Amino acid sequence: MKIRRGAIIFGVFVPLLMANSPSPYPFPDEYSDFTIQNETVNIAEEGTEKEITITGEIVNNGDGIISLENSDLVYILEAEYYGIVLYEYGRVQMMQGILPARIFTYEQTFPYTGSSPLGEITVYTRDETVRGFASDSFINDIVVTNAAIGNMTYHEEEENPFTNAHLTFDWDNPSETSSSVFYASFKIDDIEYIIYEEENLTKNDSGDADIIIAIPGDVEGEEATDITFTFLPRHPYYDNNEWGNLVSVVIVVIVVVACLLLFGPIIAIAIVLAVRAAKRKKNLN
Repeated sequence: MKIRRGAIIFGVFVPLLMANSPSPYPFPDEYSDFTIQNETVNIAEEGTEKEITITGEIVNNGDGIISLENSDLVYILEAEYYGIVLYEYGRVQMMQGILPARIFTYEQTFPYTGSSPLGEITVYTRDETVRGFASDSFINDIVVTNAAIGNMTYHEEEENPFTNAHLTFDWDNPSETSSSVFYASFKIDDIEYIIYEEENLTKNDSGDADIIIAIPGDVEGEEATDITFTFLPRHPYYDNNEWGNLVSVVIVVIVVVACLLLFGPIIAIAIVLAVRAAKRKKNLN
């Protein structure tokens, strides 16, 4: 009965409590201030197979930031869907967002089994969902000093070589809004990189950050310049310390109690059996 009661607590109440706790990370809204240019859809023959190659550019015409992770771009030709990979999980990328006045270039090739002739295709459908963060959501009061990227270590991997580095900076947040994530841009050999990282910068506080980042390719020993930051707000739920901390404590207590109810009898039986086995071995000796 105790195990069943613990299972009910663990399986019902904990998910409900967690579901009512919002994510501390902001989710981007639909973003319309962009254009797609220099598109080409081309069908070519590769040996005995056909391939379709789709290229283009997404231009950020606004003053916000486009989130590549939360945007989708699909081309449709002859009822076949070709999804462009804008953000590849688990892979180190040069751009994780599109800053104002920046351009993101894409090119992707797919197997093609349709009936269109070889060459450039001009009749197709494009379906896009672009999300981003408007500029009025940025926390502009955070002051950053002593920003640097160093301690680089190159990791040679066959398909995704990258360089680990430490992004360090001092920060002062005099605003009434805490930040949980940020975009940072920097240049190495005149190539711009845009990364998206997590770091808690509490309101009305100051501190320092040391974040391990990944940069595609081998840039070990190179100098990073023009480091800039755009900070995004943490959900205000987590700035209401009394309520947020109370809910966190309640969740932890319920999880601990549920685990004790679920696994306590099993642990007790295991201990008893272990003690008996030890005594039996001692008697035999």
